[in-house]
Amino acid sequence: MYNNKAVEEQRGIVNKMRRFKMDVQPGPGNIIRVDIARDHSLVKMISLLMIAFFFFVLGIFIDGFEILAYVTWYLGVVALILWDRTTVELTNDMVKIHRPFFGSTILNKKDITETLIKRNYHFTFRYIWYLIMVGMSVYLFYGVFSDIQMYQIQHAPMDALIRLILSQSMLISLFIALFFNLERRLKHSTLLKVNTKNRSFVFYPEKPDEFEKVITEHS
Repeated sequence: MYNNKAVEEQRGIVNKMRRFKMDVQPGPGNIIRVDIARDHSLVKMISLLMIAFFFFVLGIFIDGFEILAYVTWYLGVVALILWDRTTVELTNDMVKIHRPFFGSTILNKKDITETLIKRNYHFTFRYIWYLIMVGMSVYLFYGVFSDIQMYQIQHAPMDALIRLILSQSMLISLFIALFFNLERRLKHSTLLKVNTKNRSFVFYPEKPDEFEKVITEHS
């Protein structure tokens, strides 16, 4: 009787793990945020924003580069949002972390030296973060509105007004992207830190304890 009960419990655990594996497969809505130490894809994304600044400098001397700078900047902001939409694919021996347009990062399960379920301190202070974000949003939008009013009072030409809106919106768009990425982490009270000899990974799954069991399993 006790053996049958133990077998049933074991089967229940296995089935639960299988369902969890299916839940974290890449697909619509199956997204797990991941922070990776020394992430080369982050360097590529930041480089795109730096190129935009370079184009702005060239735009002072050469016509046409200013428009190219705006396009590059907003592409960089979109890339920042997409960069954070990581999906996690699990196999028997590895964890594949996919970033749209930035390729994949492979975490071999046999290379894992330590896993830690830790408290997310950002979650503790999330309301302070929210107040800061709301305050910054009001400040930035008020600044744009005030500048537009000033240009209208001075009867500035339309092309100058358009440039003002585009330039002022640059900082706002970057702030919105950063706000979006941070907000996705603030809602998690705990996180899972995974260490290897060379790198560290921080996962933000809905159920860190179950996710830890899955990624430490390997054939």
